[in-house]
Amino acid sequence: MADKHYFPVHAGMLTEEHRERIGKATWEFLWCLSKTTQETIEDGERVGVVLGGKPVSYKEVMNDLGGSKSTIKRNFEKLESENYITLKRTPRGQIIKVMKSKKFPRNERGAKTATGSKTGTLDDENRAISARGGAKTDHSNKDKKNYITATAEARENDQSVDTGMLPSVKEIVSTQQAVINRYLELRGSMHASPHDLSAADRIARADVPAEMAVKLLEEKFAIFEESKAWPDAKINSLRYCEGFIIERYHARKQVEQEAATDAKVRPLDSLNAKSRSVDHSARKRKQQDINNDIINQYLEENR
Repeated sequence: MADKHYFPVHAGMLTEEHRERIGKATWEFLWCLSKTTQETIEDGERVGVVLGGKPVSYKEVMNDLGGSKSTIKRNFEKLESENYITLKRTPRGQIIKVMKSKKFPRNERGAKTATGSKTGTLDDENRAISARGGAKTDHSNKDKKNYITATAEARENDQSVDTGMLPSVKEIVSTQQAVINRYLELRGSMHASPHDLSAADRIARADVPAEMAVKLLEEKFAIFEESKAWPDAKINSLRYCEGFIIERYHARKQVEQEAATDAKVRPLDSLNAKSRSVDHSARKRKQQDINNDIINQYLEENR
């Protein structure tokens, strides 16, 4: 069953041109908009990432929309040919991105471009998160403003954004956005509370990658659904999931690091064991030679 939540569709889509270009692929396009969980800047344009970049099979879309797999595939290829989406084919499905995404509102008070018009790269929710948590990091608000300004100028000049500038801030914003968006989808809500935004901020600053944070969030919701005391019970705050996400991620990371260390130590232990075996054999042969010499000398003397 499809998730029950609202999502925005830009009014600019309601034209004859878009109707003719999209045609029967309307439902597949709406599905992509619904499943867009974050936005990035690629070649100076906002691009929506569907399900955080997770490969999606046509069967999964068919389970939500109905119809046949071949029809779903044909409609997705139609959207790709008309430049509404891009498809990156993988063995596990398609990585889908929505071109010129407008799902998340832009920051109306963003940086000014060279022409004087205002533009921004962070949506309102993430702007609020960054404003509250910025003073606690090594990057000041001035650094963030410079990043927004550079992004705006790059877009104005139709250039790609310098991804080397303030990577930690970009990663934090990406994780915050992905967690908040997925949390709202799972709850069927449209707005996050200040406490939810603070929890997403702390998850991001705990170095949890966006994809893993979303995966653990879904895992926590699944556990809650299986063990809830009454049918109408719901998770009402992201803070309920915050500790689970951070603790599980770092626990799994520690296990992976220990496994990697063990993999490096085992060959060395094996080599040491082999060396000890060789030394023992050499000592044994030497002792045997000594014993043979003593026996030969005894036989010579008693002839």
